Amino acid sequence: MKIELMLILLLFFVSLLAHGGALAQARDYLTDKEAELIRMNQQLDKRTKIYVDAVKRRIALLMNKKLSEKEVESFGLPFGDELDISSDIPRIISEAIDKIEDVAEKDPKNPLIYSSLRILADGCKEFNVQLEILLKKDHDQKRQGTMLSAIDYCQQVLEANERSKAQPAAPKK
Repeated sequence: MKIELMLILLLFFVSLLAHGGALAQARDYLTDKEAELIRMNQQLDKRTKIYVDAVKRRIALLMNKKLSEKEVESFGLPFGDELDISSDIPRIISEAIDKIEDVAEKDPKNPLIYSSLRILADGCKEFNVQLEILLKKDHDQKRQGTMLSAIDYCQQVLEANERSKAQPAAPKK
């Protein structure tokens, strides 16, 4: 009985350690400075621009371009290996989409929805070209998967932007 209890406790603590290790490995896909800028900028279009710029910086790093000192000072330096940085991209695009959708659900007449969608769509046009280049050069299946995911999100944004252009403009009062 005592041995069984000790074994159960041992298994419990081992599982806690294993779970705690997994939590410690989790990483944020935005730098602290990017997250702070998003919190400070409550206007949807300004937030969307921060998300777009965050993706641009990660793509630049994947293309072996050096970020300027001003960029690093203003936004922080994304850390991690190539897989970490490439996996940040679809997560950031997804969060930008979610923020636009959240505002659209709460306030469908908010004019910042469409300007934010255009900002994200313009970024996605650029991202798709660069991600396709990276996709052809990279032979790592995990990184390719993250790039394909980002391309898919971008395609959704571009389609939504086209649909929004097809909508008749609201009558002015």
